[in-house]
Amino acid sequence: GCAVSGLVAAPLPRLSQIRNAMGNSARPKVLQLGEIELAHETLASIAQVAEIITPQAKSRDEFIAECRSGAFDGVIVAFRTFDSAAITGPVDSELVAVLPSTLRFICAGYDQIDVHACTARSILVSNTPTAVDDSTADINIWLMLGALRNLNVSISTLRAGTWRGKPQPALGHDPQGKILGILGMGGIGRNMAKKALAFGMKIRYYNRTRLSEQLEKECQAEYVDFETLLRESDVLSLNLPLNANTRHSISREQFAIMKKGIVVVNTARGAIIDEAALVDALNDGIVSTVGLDVFENEPEIHPGLLSNPSVLLVPHMGTWSVETHLKMEEWALSNVKQALAEGRLRSIVPEQTDKAEIPLSRIPHSLFYTNISTLSMGFFSTPESSQDSTRQTTPESPNELLITSPYSTPEHLLNLSTLNNENALFAKALTSLRCVRDDYATAPYIDSFNWDEVMDKLRQSAELTKAGPDDAGFAETSFFIVAFRSQIPPTTVYKDLGILDEAAHAEAVACGGFLKYWFGHPDPEGRNLATCVWRSRDDAIRAGHTPGHKRAARATAAMYSHWKIDRHRLVVGPGAKKWKLIDWSDDYPVRLEIGISHSDEMVLIPTLGGKHLPGVLRFDHLIGTCNDAIESLLRVDKKEKRKAIMADASKDVPFKTVQVEALVLMKISKHCSQSFPTTATGSLVGMDNDGTLEVTNSFNFPIFDVPGSDSHQNDASSLAAMAPRQKPNITYQNDMIRYMKEINIDANNVGWYTSAAMGNFVNLTFIENQYHYQKENDRTIALVHDVSRSSQGALSIRAFKLSTAFMAAYKEGKFTTESLQKSKLAFKDIIVEFPVVVHNSHLLTTFLHQIPSAPIRDPSEPPTSLDDLIEDPVNPPLYPSLDSLDVSIDPFLEKTCDLLLDSIESHYTDLNNFQFYQRQLGREQAKITQWQTKRKAENAARVAAKQQPLPEDEWQRLFKLPQEPSRLEGMLNAKQVEQYAKQVDGFTANVSAKMFAVRENLMPK
Repeated sequence: GCAVSGLVAAPLPRLSQIRNAMGNSARPKVLQLGEIELAHETLASIAQVAEIITPQAKSRDEFIAECRSGAFDGVIVAFRTFDSAAITGPVDSELVAVLPSTLRFICAGYDQIDVHACTARSILVSNTPTAVDDSTADINIWLMLGALRNLNVSISTLRAGTWRGKPQPALGHDPQGKILGILGMGGIGRNMAKKALAFGMKIRYYNRTRLSEQLEKECQAEYVDFETLLRESDVLSLNLPLNANTRHSISREQFAIMKKGIVVVNTARGAIIDEAALVDALNDGIVSTVGLDVFENEPEIHPGLLSNPSVLLVPHMGTWSVETHLKMEEWALSNVKQALAEGRLRSIVPEQTDKAEIPLSRIPHSLFYTNISTLSMGFFSTPESSQDSTRQTTPESPNELLITSPYSTPEHLLNLSTLNNENALFAKALTSLRCVRDDYATAPYIDSFNWDEVMDKLRQSAELTKAGPDDAGFAETSFFIVAFRSQIPPTTVYKDLGILDEAAHAEAVACGGFLKYWFGHPDPEGRNLATCVWRSRDDAIRAGHTPGHKRAARATAAMYSHWKIDRHRLVVGPGAKKWKLIDWSDDYPVRLEIGISHSDEMVLIPTLGGKHLPGVLRFDHLIGTCNDAIESLLRVDKKEKRKAIMADASKDVPFKTVQVEALVLMKISKHCSQSFPTTATGSLVGMDNDGTLEVTNSFNFPIFDVPGSDSHQNDASSLAAMAPRQKPNITYQNDMIRYMKEINIDANNVGWYTSAAMGNFVNLTFIENQYHYQKENDRTIALVHDVSRSSQGALSIRAFKLSTAFMAAYKEGKFTTESLQKSKLAFKDIIVEFPVVVHNSHLLTTFLHQIPSAPIRDPSEPPTSLDDLIEDPVNPPLYPSLDSLDVSIDPFLEKTCDLLLDSIESHYTDLNNFQFYQRQLGREQAKITQWQTKRKAENAARVAAKQQPLPEDEWQRLFKLPQEPSRLEGMLNAKQVEQYAKQVDGFTANVSAKMFAVRENLMPK
C-alpha cells in the first residue's frame, strides 16, 4: 500500500498547495509565552527555522496593550508554559480578541484557554494528552491510599509534636478488595485503573462512551451506569475533563446516593465537584474523607476543607515532576513544529477535532518559509543537507488532489463518486484520527491512535443516516490498513525522500479508495511510523503498482536502515457499534526461495505450495513483481486446485526438536560458568526449519553492575534473571539482530537462554520471561543450562516452552481454584520439554579430527597406569575422567535433597495460606447466612405488619468476602518438586549402574 510512500515529513497535497502559496519572505514568527525550563534543545531547533518573539509585558494589561500595538503582527504560532498565566491571565475571549490576526495555532495545555473563542477566530488549540498520564495517576494513587489510611490526621499531630495525637485517630482501611469507581476512563483513568489493580482493587467505571472490549480487558474494568458507580464504589476517582456538561457533576444529588463512608479523590478539575456540597457530605458522614489535588476556585480553598483534619490536600501538584514537565514541553513544542511545517497540530483539543487543519487559504501567503522541505529538514537533519534545493512539483489543478482524495478537509468527503455510504462516513470520521502516544514509532498500532473517538464519531454519523428503525445506518465493512515502520539513518537526505514521496503519494491518491494518510516525526533514533487506510486491499495493490510507488519502493533499502510493513484488517460492525483491528491474512501464502539466474545474479523465486511461480525476482524489484507473479498464477490455476495448494502451503509444521550448534552451546556454557553463581541470560537466534528449531547463534545480555555484589548476590542474580524483559535489553537485542541482518547472519529470534543450578529454574521469573517471548512468537523456546551438572562432566542443556493451556491461563491472570478446575490445568501442564540435539558443522567436525595428539611422553617418566604401560596408545585429545565410577565424591544427592525439602516446606506454607483463606471464607459465609436468615425473619414480620420489606441483598455491601490467593506460586513450586524428584530418581539409577559396573572389584575373589 501507500505506506511505503510515507517517506518524508509531508504528503503531496499540503506541500504543493503551500509551495504555490509561498513568497520570498522572512521566516515564520512564533510567540513564546513563559520560559522553557527543560526542553532547550527542541526550542533551539525551532529557532533555526523560525523567528521566536517574547513579550516585554509584565502584567495582563501590559500584554493586551502590547498586542494592540502591533508588536506581534505576523505571528502564526504561540506556545505558552505554566508561568505565562502570571503575565497573560486566562486566555479568554477578551484576550483572544486582541491577539494578532495572523495567529492560527496555540500550543499548550488548555485548561485556561477559552476554546470556543479561539474556534470563532479560526485558531486551533493543542493539548498534551498523554504526557501527564503517569504522574497524574501516580498522585491519584497516593491521595487514594493516604485518604483510605486517614494519614493526614497523624501527619498534622506528628508535626505538632504530639505523636499520633490524643485521642488517637480512627483506624484506616486497606485498598485490597475495595471497589474503585472511576468517573472518566480516558488516558489518566485507564492508567489509574491498571495501577490500582496492583493493590487488589476491583475496577468499575462510567464513561460517556464505553471502552472497547480490548481496553476493558486490559484494565480489568467493568462498565456500569453513573448511578450504580456512585452507589457501589468504596472509592470514587474523578478523571474527566471540565466543560459546561461536567461542571458540578458531583453535587448534593450525587452525594445522596453514595455509599456511606465513601472516599473521594479528585485530580481532574476542581469545579467538577460542588465544594460546598462536598463539605456538607463530609460533615454528615456520607464522605469519610477526600484526597484533592485541584479546587473549584484555586488557589482559594473552601474553609470547610481547610478546617477538616482528615482531608488530604495538595496544591495542584499532579504534574509537578521534572520528567512530566519535560514531556509536556516537548509535546507542546512538537505541536509548534508540526504547525509550522504542515499547517496542522499533532494533538488538537477534542472540541476542535472536526477542524483538524486550517485551510491554506486562511493563512496569509507571505508568512510561510520559502522552502517547506528546508523547514522540515531543519527539525530532523544536518545543516549541510538542508542547504540543497528541492524540485518544485505542482499538480495540474490546485484542487485535483482534494477532489480525488478525502485526505484533507471534511467538505470534500461526501462528493466522491468512488465511495459508497460506509466508506464516505468512515472517511469523514477519520478526519478526527490523531496520535495519542509519544512512542508511536514502536508502540502497538492500536494503542497509538484515538480509535475509540473515531468510532464514536462514526456511530454518530451512522445514526444520522438511518432510513428507518430497521436500518443500522452503516453496514458491516472491512477496511485495509498499512503501517510502515522505518528507521532513517543520519546520512539520508530528506530532500531525496520528498521527491520520491510526492510522485508516489499523488499516484496513490488518484487510484481511488484512499481514505486516510498519517505520518509522524522521527524520534531521536530516526524511527517513524506512516500509515494508510484504504477502502480495500485491491485499492492498495493498484496504488502499489504505479511507477512512482515502485521507484520509492526500490529506494527503500538505500534510504532506510530498517523498515517493516504491517497490514491490518479493521472490521466495523453494523451501526459501527462494535469494531476490531486484526492482522491481515493474505489470500495466498507465498514463500521465496533464493536462486541463481543465468547471468549469475542472486534472485528470489516465488513459490506457492511448493510450485514455482512464473518469473524470478531481483532484489531491487521485489515489490510489485511478486504481486504480478502471484496474480498470474491465480489466473491460470483452477479455483479448487488453488484452494488445495493454498491450504497445504498455509499449514504450520509444529517443531518437535531443538537443534543447537556446538559453538553456540560452548558460548552459552562459558557465559553461564563465568557468571555463576549469578544467573546468566541471553538471546537465541536461528530459524524454524520444517519441524526443527535450529539455534545458530546467541549473545548474552549486558551484565548488571550491583555494588557490593558479594553481599548482594541475590539482588544481582534476580536483576540478571529479569534481563530478557527489561527495556534496555530489549533495545539491545533489537540492535544486535539488526546488525546481524546487515551482514546476512541468521537473525530471527527463537528464544532465550538462562543458567540454573541443581535443576532450580521453575519460578515466576522464568515463567514471565518465557511468556514475554512466547506471546509475541509462539515458536520460541527457553534453553536452560545447569551449571552444577555440567561442572561435573555431565552436560545439562534442556529446552522448554509454555504449554498452550498455561499461556491462555496466564493471559487471563486468574489462578483460582475454580479457574484451574475449569481449565483442567495441573502443574504438570505448565511447561513442555523438547529433545535437544547438538549439531557440529562440517567445518568444526573437520577441525576436531585434525586436533594433534598430546606430546609424546618422555621415556624417563613412569607410566601413569597399567593400561598405559601395556598398550601405550596415542593419547586422545579429550582425556578420560579417572573418577567417573567413584560413587563417593558426588554431593549431588545431598544438595538435591536439601532443595527438595525446602520446596516441600514452601508447598506446606502455600497450603497453610490457602487453608487460612478457606477458614476466613467459611466464617464470612456463616455470617452472611446468619444475616440472611435474620433479614428474612425481619421481612416476614414487616409483611405481616403490612410494612415495606427491607432489601435482602444488602449483605453484599455489609460483608466483604476474602480474596482467594493466587495458586500460581503453588503450581510452580509443585513443578519444581517434581523436577527435584526426577533428579533424585536419575541419580539413583546412575549410581546403581556404577555399582554394577564395578561389582567385580567389590566382591571377593
